[in-house]
Amino acid sequence: MQILRDKEGFKTRLTDAEKKAKEAEQKRTQLLFSIEKERANWQLEEDHLRRKQIELEEFIQNLEKSKETLKKENTKLRNDARSSSNNGPKKQFVFAKGAQHLLNQTAASMGLANSGIPPKSNLVKQSSSPNNQSLDVAT
Repeated sequence: MQILRDKEGFKTRLTDAEKKAKEAEQKRTQLLFSIEKERANWQLEEDHLRRKQIELEEFIQNLEKSKETLKKENTKLRNDARSSSNNGPKKQFVFAKGAQHLLNQTAASMGLANSGIPPKSNLVKQSSSPNNQSLDVAT
């Protein structure tokens, strides 16, 4: 009789242990799945950030090229202004037109619809008098 009771007790313990082992395995599987899911999300986020970084680096390179072009244009116009000042009356140049065009072109090449660059009409206002060809910069 004692042996039968012990046998039943061991069977109960064995069943409980198997049940706990099965629950632990299920929990382990769920944890592994959630870890893999988080890892995949992190990988997606990392890829997105890397693409964004590359895109912004390209945008910076385009801006630097535009800057160099504008510097060259500025130098050329200064030299032209110096040489013309020796020859006749001073003439004022419109720099904003070329700069705005290059900025819009750079923004368009990057696919930026709203690049934060205000439209030309907000940057420069022509003076109302026909004899005065200077520009007033809007603030």
